[in-house]
Amino acid sequence: MRVVLVYPHMDRGDALGPSLATSEHLGLGYLASAARSEGHDVLILNEELAEYDATTTVARTLEFAPDVVGISPVSLSMNRGLAYLGDVARLSPRSRRVIGGHLASLCAQQILENEHHVEFVIEGDGERPFCALLRALSGEGKLEDVPSLSWREDGTIRRAAPSPQVGLDELLPPARDDLAYLVRIQGCRSARILASRGCRFNCSFCTTPGFYGRKSRFRDPGLVIDEMEAIRAAYGADHFWFNDDLFIDGTPDNAAWVTRFASMIEGRGFTFRILCRADSFRGSNGELIEKLVRAGLRMVFLGLESGSQSALKTFRKGTTVQQNLDVVRLLEAHELELQVGFIMFNPYSTLDELAAGADFLREIGQLYRVLPLTRRLSVFPGTAIAQRLVVDGMITGIPYREPEACYSFVDGRIAVLADELSEAYVANVALDHALLTAFRGQDRIPDRAAEAAVNDLNHAEFCAILRGLETAFDALTIRRAIRDWMERLAELLESATLASCP
Repeated sequence: MRVVLVYPHMDRGDALGPSLATSEHLGLGYLASAARSEGHDVLILNEELAEYDATTTVARTLEFAPDVVGISPVSLSMNRGLAYLGDVARLSPRSRRVIGGHLASLCAQQILENEHHVEFVIEGDGERPFCALLRALSGEGKLEDVPSLSWREDGTIRRAAPSPQVGLDELLPPARDDLAYLVRIQGCRSARILASRGCRFNCSFCTTPGFYGRKSRFRDPGLVIDEMEAIRAAYGADHFWFNDDLFIDGTPDNAAWVTRFASMIEGRGFTFRILCRADSFRGSNGELIEKLVRAGLRMVFLGLESGSQSALKTFRKGTTVQQNLDVVRLLEAHELELQVGFIMFNPYSTLDELAAGADFLREIGQLYRVLPLTRRLSVFPGTAIAQRLVVDGMITGIPYREPEACYSFVDGRIAVLADELSEAYVANVALDHALLTAFRGQDRIPDRAAEAAVNDLNHAEFCAILRGLETAFDALTIRRAIRDWMERLAELLESATLASCP
């Protein structure tokens, strides 16, 4: 069969915020590899790559004349993805249409009830079910035999038995169409790779427990390193971004895996980036950080989420603000770059929590850009925070379409500020990206004083608005304050950039 797999572009101009990561999509790569192994002709269209936009994606899809079209959207690309499937249904009605991924898995019933151009939803690990669906659609099986499939039949929604979770060592390496494009167009030397799926924790906002269950599956470290070597040989990439939900989880089994991986990869000339929690490095496994640094670890994405203890409780992180501070200092002591996951606004936020969050970000030097001060919680069906909001009568709309706008706030003043900052960030995303590249990019500005000045300015302006909310600030006043803030920030960045020029 002829198959088109699409990763839709984010709806909003800020997407998830500019990142130094590559735009490879390993999920589609794994699906494509599995389908190609069974003789199917697969085209991957990743709209996060510069070549594609909404118009060209539809045009290339029609040109390919697919039998099956599949999308894997995240929260901020769901609307765009559903619009794309609507275009395909109208312009190429013979093409069967399927959706998968975390959000689709949690919302399969709702999607099939509301989105009539979606024919099939695959839940959980998609490789085996997707291939089984292709066989069924080509007349080699029945839909009810496709594991983890939901579909519409005779006006009702049917659901097949779930598929057992796949052993990751059984999977074929993902197709690297995206990486080939990035190397050809941008000379990219970085690639994404997967060592595990799943997480044993249960944060209130996270879709991973509902998607994988509260457990992790790790690949054999030797197979991971073999894949890294193969990618370097084929594409020249020697820096890797691990896509794992949680690379270090604090368990003895995980510590043994990481130790083996680090010993096997040391001396091979690779560098890499991983995702961790504040409590990933504990007394029982504290030596892991040194082993990983020797092996090539250069950057850590830290899911800290907040600098307020009450907000951490809302998120069910099971960590403390002090642990957040301690792990930042630990990683800084090993000269590792940090990228911080942070949720400034949630439906239950208070002004004190926001102030504590800003103080925390300033203390750890993560206000060299605007993004952390603007991020609001996305609420997904099936998560603990969504269930709490339903009980409290604070959920509105269809969450899979508007995960950041489907809820109300306890404090209406904070709702106004969250909305205004979100809109301002979209309008100033280029400025934020310039800050990111200036202070964290390959050709960064080495002036730490300039970075500290930006850090202090962002903190001062945000806290001034919080103080105004305690008195008489309305939406217009907030908007003006944010506009003036952005202007001062742009001037400061320009001065720092000019000062860094030879």
